[in-house]
Amino acid sequence: MSTLDDKNEFSSRQYPIQEDLCVQKRIWMIERIGWYMLCAIVILTLLGLFSKGPLSHTEIQSPDGELIIVYECFARNGASMPVTIKAKAGADGKATILLDGSLLDSFSVDSLQPEPVESRSYGSGMRLTYLADDRGWVQTHLSLRAQGVGLSRSVVSTLTSGPALQLTQFIYP
Repeated sequence: MSTLDDKNEFSSRQYPIQEDLCVQKRIWMIERIGWYMLCAIVILTLLGLFSKGPLSHTEIQSPDGELIIVYECFARNGASMPVTIKAKAGADGKATILLDGSLLDSFSVDSLQPEPVESRSYGSGMRLTYLADDRGWVQTHLSLRAQGVGLSRSVVSTLTSGPALQLTQFIYP
């Protein structure tokens, strides 16, 4: 090819079709940005931004280490979500876990394993009492189903440990 053809390749033409190379370059740039955004969304999805994954998996613990909660930060409305609560028992060999009413407003409890020795309502929340294992710990697994959309803040505490722990979750539609 001659240099004249190369020069014409990078300039706007009227024949055989009318084209505007400046507009075409802008369109290519917008397409490229769209591809980068699509790739970023796919990567964030695989990492757990919209469901289970490393970005969603959270473990919080009280300052004294006597209450540990493992849960997912991101949930979908109507989807089931596992929550594990581990608590240190008191001198009587029992641990009482308090689920605040805000948790029960945002989620329904589908299952609770193992079953508590005693369960009571208190205020708008639940009070669950378990017997400790040989090491003095109680571990319970809850299956929660999200009931709503948006940011949910709920509180879980025990009678024996220090301050309550706040679970912050975002529920997608």
